[in-house]
Amino acid sequence: MAPAFLLLNVYLLLGEKGLIGVWLMNIRGTLAIIVGLMQSVTAALVFIFACCLYFNFFGVQGQLNGAIESCHFHVLVLLVFGFFSIISGLFLVYEWLESR
Repeated sequence: MAPAFLLLNVYLLLGEKGLIGVWLMNIRGTLAIIVGLMQSVTAALVFIFACCLYFNFFGVQGQLNGAIESCHFHVLVLLVFGFFSIISGLFLVYEWLESR
């Protein structure tokens, strides 16, 4: 009788609808929205930096001492990284909205 009662308590605590399961789902949702927003903001800053690098706002190319020929490659890498980062961040936010 005691092992069955112990197993029932463990299931109720660790199961998907148990106390710990609900608590972990709340933490997962909170982390998803925080990471998603931070990732989207980082991607937006990468886009802004790529534009500053390409159009040479504030003399960025001179401050970085980079060759003008490699500027296009660096901007392309920044845009690809920013694109995938913003898509990933928006998917995390969408997952959080769907779970509510």
